[in-house]
Amino acid sequence: AFENGKVAKVDMKSYETKTNRKKLTAAFYAKSPAVGMLHFAEDGDFVLESKGGRYLAVNSANIALKSKRDTQGVQVYLSKRDKLVKNLMTVEESGLENLKPYYSEKIPSSGRALKDDDKPFVQIGLFGDEN
Repeated sequence: AFENGKVAKVDMKSYETKTNRKKLTAAFYAKSPAVGMLHFAEDGDFVLESKGGRYLAVNSANIALKSKRDTQGVQVYLSKRDKLVKNLMTVEESGLENLKPYYSEKIPSSGRALKDDDKPFVQIGLFGDEN
């Protein structure tokens, strides 16, 4: 996944080479920095988090598989102004109990703000510092 909201789904076989290289050439093409990479043996869910605190849950089956490793990806998250994607997570890493509100019926989507019930509990000490 890239900061501009694009996600590339590439088959691992496209990375096979006949020569023994130390550096992978033409891995990804994007005008935006990568924010994360996940490996799925079969299609599964993942979560994108934006800098503005919005979350978008996506199933990798909704993204077309590309045959070349230098793909620019598919627009999955619609970023508004400076609210770019900052994190790509598995469902377990996201800590979200209920993903249903964060799925979108169509892609690309701008995601949804984190609900109060899904926010992590933060205990505050006597003097206001986090414990």
